[in-house]
Amino acid sequence: ASNTAATAATTLAASQAPRTTQPQHQQAAPAVEDGSANQQLLQNLTKLGQVTVDSPAVLQRTHEKMTHLVRMQELSESASTTSGKSTDAYSLSQLLEERKYARTVEDANQLAKKYNLDPELVQRLSKIVNTPTLGRETTLNMKDGERRTYKEALWVDSNL
Repeated sequence: ASNTAATAATTLAASQAPRTTQPQHQQAAPAVEDGSANQQLLQNLTKLGQVTVDSPAVLQRTHEKMTHLVRMQELSESASTTSGKSTDAYSLSQLLEERKYARTVEDANQLAKKYNLDPELVQRLSKIVNTPTLGRETTLNMKDGERRTYKEALWVDSNL
């Protein structure tokens, strides 16, 4: 109760004191100091615990990664309008997967053109690079109720 009386007296004295014009950030300081006297606030902050703040180096690396991703996306989108000899990894993987099932050389050439790549380049590449083909799926129920799905990877050679 004496703490409340002291706070009330301080508030009364502050309201009767002559006001001076101060920047707003300086006027906020007494309100923050009054908050430190609030025991419930202090207890709640203690319960919440320490806050983790990333260091500037971590934030910089995150920023650089995001910038890199945006640049790669822009390059990927503009690749189809360039020389026709570049593509992103996902498109290349899709092309090689689809090429496995091409029935004729003409089908394979049309597929390469669909991805804006030179058919001869794709033919040479397909002789040394392969992609896994997804096989059957297996779903397992775990003890904790979680369901996990596994997909079998198969190696399929091209028909050509």
